[in-house]
Amino acid sequence: MKNFEFTRLKAKALQKTLEIVNDPRVMKIMQNPKVMNLVTKGFDLKNKIDKTIAIWKEK
Repeated sequence: MKNFEFTRLKAKALQKTLEIVNDPRVMKIMQNPKVMNLVTKGFDLKNKIDKTIAIWKEK
């Protein structure tokens, strides 16, 4: 039951994210190279954290 609720929550979050990303105001902000650089660095940091967590789970 919890897995189903979590899946529904993820679907809603993804839908809301797509709505926000398709907003013209957000698209204008995302065209700024400084913003895109920060977004890229944020994704890189998230990937590093995920890899570290995966290593911890292996032990």
